[in-house]
Amino acid sequence: MLCIVSQCRSGRPRHASQGFTLVELLCVITIIAILAGIILATLNASRKSVQLSRCLSNYRQLGVAMLAYASDHKGNYPGPMTIAQQSPSYTRDEILNGSSKTLEYFLRPYIELVTPPKNTDTYVAPILVCSAWNAVTGYYDGDNNYSISGNKDYSSRHFRASQGLFGYVYSNTNIVAPLKVNTVDAPAKTWAVRELYDPAGYTVPKPWHGDNYNAVYADGHVETGKVPSQYLK
Repeated sequence: MLCIVSQCRSGRPRHASQGFTLVELLCVITIIAILAGIILATLNASRKSVQLSRCLSNYRQLGVAMLAYASDHKGNYPGPMTIAQQSPSYTRDEILNGSSKTLEYFLRPYIELVTPPKNTDTYVAPILVCSAWNAVTGYYDGDNNYSISGNKDYSSRHFRASQGLFGYVYSNTNIVAPLKVNTVDAPAKTWAVRELYDPAGYTVPKPWHGDNYNAVYADGHVETGKVPSQYLK
């Protein structure tokens, strides 16, 4: 009987009383790191997808506002504008009196805009601000959701409004009128507003939707296009 007990004790598996070896720990850490990398990549892709969807939603609202303006102004698109390459920012004087005739000035009755209390305050039109742009540039002032600072590293201009569609004011004697909706030959192929990927002298980051950009067309529909390769370098 003693012999049997002795054999039983000596026959117990050794690893039952031992911890993990260094190799086993390294394997576990490696697996956790791989899984964490996969999860982070998935979350990042999901975040970018959400940003792209939000931006498309904004542009759809912009297209509706643009056509609503035309319906109320004898079929004319908004304009003429004093700035071709646009900014989402505006002051009290610009939005109320049109001291600078931008897209948000013409569309102010059709989109929700907050009027700055003082002309020294600069606000932005949320419909014209992309969440991916904010993530890339850190654009918003943390003290005020609508405030924007002029001394940031990036230019405030981050989308382009079609000068051919909306017209342009070169001077008091040289004004190009905006087009009428029914005079555009191919409205579904003529962009009205698109996200900026060609800086045209302004300092802007690489396209903030990766190799994609969003645009609203003359007929009001929205598309996501591919940024030309030379602007992705």
